[in-house]
Amino acid sequence: MPSSDSAVPSGAVYHFVAIWLKNPEDESARAAIAEKCVLWRSYPGVRSVTFGQGLPGGRSIVQDYDMGILMVFKSEAALRKYEQDPAHKEAVKTVLAPVAAKVQVYDFKVE
Repeated sequence: MPSSDSAVPSGAVYHFVAIWLKNPEDESARAAIAEKCVLWRSYPGVRSVTFGQGLPGGRSIVQDYDMGILMVFKSEAALRKYEQDPAHKEAVKTVLAPVAAKVQVYDFKVE
């Protein structure tokens, strides 16, 4: 039984980043992260990039966060290339690290 809908091919990788900001009211931090997200949409191997404000869950099983990023890669190899790219490492160092109190990443591959 396939695990994906027909729009996402087998082998695609979902990369979700949950971000807790040092100052959740800092709109300039959110804007800087969003600007970088838009740029990654044209990166080789990226199928899509979406981002937005975390939605409070109100349930004990849901861990609230300030901002989320969801990237879909064509393959695991494409994700690994992105992770090692100097531009990605620089963006994490100069844009994300100064404003994030915590970052949690979840990856999974579509079967």
